[in-house]
Amino acid sequence: MEIDQEQGQKQEQEQEQLTSISLSSDNFAANESLVIAISIKPSAFKKLLLKNNSGQRAEFLWQKNTVSDDPDKGYFKETLNDLGVKINHTGDSVVIINGGAAQYLKAELKV
Repeated sequence: MEIDQEQGQKQEQEQEQLTSISLSSDNFAANESLVIAISIKPSAFKKLLLKNNSGQRAEFLWQKNTVSDDPDKGYFKETLNDLGVKINHTGDSVVIINGGAAQYLKAELKV
């Protein structure tokens, strides 16, 4: 039980240390996509968080491409997705693709 509490406290501290950048806060139609330009180098990315008004969320961690020596090559790996959204990263932009239901989404990039 103590180990779980310690891990929870450690995760909360890590969350507080990350800088949050708001990317979007908008209503999405079913299957709607949004392209967001990002001027931050991907090597600084930590995770992408999305939330809706019902408290559901999605979390994507930045995964560096292990084949390439370029620290800015990689992708967002899905770790939690209650929203049915998909994320694509290409160059200097992120594409958020909503699932099959209309919903309000707030997107934040943690660096």
